[in-house]
Amino acid sequence: MAPYPHIPKSTKSLLPGEFWPIRLPSGRYACGRVIALTPFDGVSPLRAFLAGILDWVGIAPPTSDSIAMRPCIYQCRIHIKAISRAGSAIVGLRKLDDDGIEPFVFKYLGFVQKGFTKIRRYDATTDRHLPPFSAAGPGFLDRKAAYLLEKTPNQLPDPTSRSVTPPAGAGRAPSVAADH
Repeated sequence: MAPYPHIPKSTKSLLPGEFWPIRLPSGRYACGRVIALTPFDGVSPLRAFLAGILDWVGIAPPTSDSIAMRPCIYQCRIHIKAISRAGSAIVGLRKLDDDGIEPFVFKYLGFVQKGFTKIRRYDATTDRHLPPFSAAGPGFLDRKAAYLLEKTPNQLPDPTSRSVTPPAGAGRAPSVAADH
């Protein structure tokens, strides 16, 4: 295990469960998490990994205690530079099992897979609801965290999320007087 904080140059130094801060436009922080490492398949196994965004926002960077039991709300395969390009570093490790986090089930190239592991062939009748297994560039996770955790005023927040505060006036009908 590497001492914290550390900026990984490849996935050799990563461990599932490690986490890093993601700075949001408001100045608050979200939390990125290493979910799984890419198995050796000849396609960038040392540069890409399965990352997640937690349902967590804080005024300070995440700590092992502050992210305890927070669910993962989004996962995708990202490049290792997603951490360093965000001006961040791995700041700690918390076992995924302790928080009930595991790789999501995705559809990908005619298969259903859990993280990087193929489970079965894709069936359009039963599996169409599954999210696609996607890969993203270095700046994507930061933008996705901002979208998911800091909704803009013209978007209603997810009412099931405990960490997102709705914008003032969200959910109310617009004033007729304001439109004239």
